[in-house]
Amino acid sequence: MKKVLSYLMIITPFILNAQDHSSLTYDQTQDVSYTQSIKNYTHFESYESEKGNKISVGDTLIIGAVSSSNKQYNQYTGAQSVFSTIIIGKVGTAALLGMNYLGAGASTNKVIVEFVTVAHTKLKRKSPLSVAVFVRNPNIGKAMSGRTILDIEKALSFGEIIDPNAPLTRSQAIAKLKESKDLLDLGLLSEDAYKLIKSELTPIIMGG
Repeated sequence: MKKVLSYLMIITPFILNAQDHSSLTYDQTQDVSYTQSIKNYTHFESYESEKGNKISVGDTLIIGAVSSSNKQYNQYTGAQSVFSTIIIGKVGTAALLGMNYLGAGASTNKVIVEFVTVAHTKLKRKSPLSVAVFVRNPNIGKAMSGRTILDIEKALSFGEIIDPNAPLTRSQAIAKLKESKDLLDLGLLSEDAYKLIKSELTPIIMGG
C-alpha cells in the first residue's frame, strides 16, 4: 500500500491534451520557480537526468535487473520477483486497485521511448517534478507491449533501466584511453585516431 501511495501523483491517466514541451532537465525538475508553471502529465520530447543521461522519444533503453526482493503473484508462474520502478501498461485508474509490476523475466528486453511525462511530487505546483517514461517492447504486440517507468531517476540509479547511450564515467574514460594507447603501441590504431580519442576523453577525465 505504501508503494502505491508513493506514486499517487502519477496514477491519473495520462491526459491527452497535456502541454507539449521539447526538453526537460533534472535541474529544472528541482527548481520550483520553473515547476510551478508546469502542469501534471505534461509531455516532453526529451529528458536529461541528474547524471547526464539524455533520454529522448524514439531512443532505445534496456531493462536491467530487479533491484529488490519484491514479489508478485502470477497465475502462470506463481510468485515471481518484480521490478520496483516499472509497471505493465500505462498508469491509470486501475492502479488504485494494485499496479501490475513488471516481472524479472523482462530483464535484458529492449524498449523504445514513446513519451516522457511529469507529475508534481506534492499536491501543489510549487514542488519538484517526478519524471516517468512510457516505453514499448517492439517484440510484443502493441496491446501488451506498453511499460511505464514510474521514476526514471530511481530506475537508472537502481539499475532497473540501462541507458546504452549513457555518458562515460571518469573511470570508464580512463580505461578507454588506456586501451586506445595499447592499440596505438601495437600498431592497431593510427596516431591521428588516438589523438582524436584523447581529445574527446580528456575533458571527462579532468572533470571539465
